Amino acid sequence: MKSDSPRKPLKAIMAAIFVAALLIFPFMLALYIGTAPFKDKIILTGLFGFTAAEKLWAMFFRVRQRQPLEAEHDWTAVAVGTAYIVLMYSALIECYFKRTGITIPALAWLGIGVYTAALILRYSAFACLKHQWAIHLDKILPDRSLVQSGPYRLMRHPLYLAYCLEALSIPLVLHAFWAFTFGLLVFVPLEIYRAYYEERFLRETFGAAYRDYVARVWAFFPLPCGKNIPDSKNQIANTSSLE
Repeated sequence: MKSDSPRKPLKAIMAAIFVAALLIFPFMLALYIGTAPFKDKIILTGLFGFTAAEKLWAMFFRVRQRQPLEAEHDWTAVAVGTAYIVLMYSALIECYFKRTGITIPALAWLGIGVYTAALILRYSAFACLKHQWAIHLDKILPDRSLVQSGPYRLMRHPLYLAYCLEALSIPLVLHAFWAFTFGLLVFVPLEIYRAYYEERFLRETFGAAYRDYVARVWAFFPLPCGKNIPDSKNQIANTSSLE
């Protein structure tokens, strides 16, 4: 019974996150219809709708997962999922109630550039992980191998870096500065913690091979000093999840 006790609340919260992710589209439509026109309203709404739809598809529908809402003991998936939902809703609300539109074009373009870079990094990591990606860190996946190809050759956690960049770029485009602050102070630290939390499972799974990988490759940034870049021919890998 003890092992089952964390599952019910975590599963309920994961289900609530999924429902909230779906409801953001009618919520966005209601705001669009129910608020007065303002500068760049159509553009900002379209950009936000694209980012929300892409994230929903990437996390829940891109690959077939067995029971994606069935959280076992991975509370970090619930924490970052909740933080991301709060960030998205708050960015949308702030954008619509401030009604300023794009007042600093350079900032909006910066946000679009960072978001694009985050997508490229994320899908590069997905391509390397293939079937090894899952929302929950404690899921037992078949045929696991340790990957050091692609972005994993330069950093151990390209997916988590991509999630952080993405979460900060969306408020920048929308000029939602309170949401940006929330992302910087809440979402980003949670993602960083989640990355190191995942490494506990990776050490247990891959043992000395993963410890060697940690000794050679930086966690988030390919800094030019202090660690050696692994041989790209040595295909040992990482596994990563949501966001």
